[in-house]
Amino acid sequence: MVDLARARLAKSLGLESVQCVEADAASMPFDAETFDAVACSFGVLHLPEPEAFFTEALRILRPGGRLGFTVWAPTPSTEALALVHTAVQQHGNPNVPLPEAPPFFRFADAADTARTLSAVGFAEIVSKQVAMCWEVKDARETFVAFRDGTGRTAALLAGQSPEQLQAIEAAITEGTEAKRSGPDQSCRLQMPCILTLATKR
Repeated sequence: MVDLARARLAKSLGLESVQCVEADAASMPFDAETFDAVACSFGVLHLPEPEAFFTEALRILRPGGRLGFTVWAPTPSTEALALVHTAVQQHGNPNVPLPEAPPFFRFADAADTARTLSAVGFAEIVSKQVAMCWEVKDARETFVAFRDGTGRTAALLAGQSPEQLQAIEAAITEGTEAKRSGPDQSCRLQMPCILTLATKR
């Protein structure tokens, strides 16, 4: 992922190379007041202590610098997530052990997010919903995307028995297919996110 990010960023920015560093989000190897912006795309949901990341982001930002991060909007508006959660509830075990992390939709709550970031020291905190849509040609892609391309949801699926997983896959695929508007059309699943922006005083 780091190699891919480095190549894509260099190409999009028209640079020969871009520096990418692997580090602990709660203990970043950068001096204080180094950056104008910190961005986290759907990563906060996977951190055992999000407040530690927010504190680090504040530390490495210059005064007036901004933090921006995204999380998924709650179900049922996030239709692909709703398909997965419903399928697991109906055909599997929703209580398998998962990695330590905050409640899945915690930072989709603007008031809770504002309280958390204010306590760390951020100001001018704004959260807003941003429309997004997944389009898939093959209805099986939704299940594969969650099984192979996510963190906590992949762990949830990995904790199912083979029989449960087969039934869950069938339900997700059927639900995805129902979003196809015509024989030559993609299956369209609404997947809005919540974008939060905050500023260092």
